[in-house]
Amino acid sequence: MAEDRTPAAPPRGTLTPAQRRNRERAETLIGIAAPFLDLLLAVGERISRIAEPQDYDYYPVRADELPREERNSATGD
Repeated sequence: MAEDRTPAAPPRGTLTPAQRRNRERAETLIGIAAPFLDLLLAVGERISRIAEPQDYDYYPVRADELPREERNSATGD
């Protein structure tokens, strides 16, 4: 019978205790680092807005759908 020849391995998706501990550690570190990473992104955004308040390389995705006056102001014309 085919069922008798299958190895006695744990089902897929089952984590060993060491893997569970490592996953918990990684999730804890991510949870601790998340507010600092959010702050870093916010500071970077502020600095970029101060350094170059007008983004001349920005083009709206759907510029054809904007009214003419918005289209001209968005492209800097």
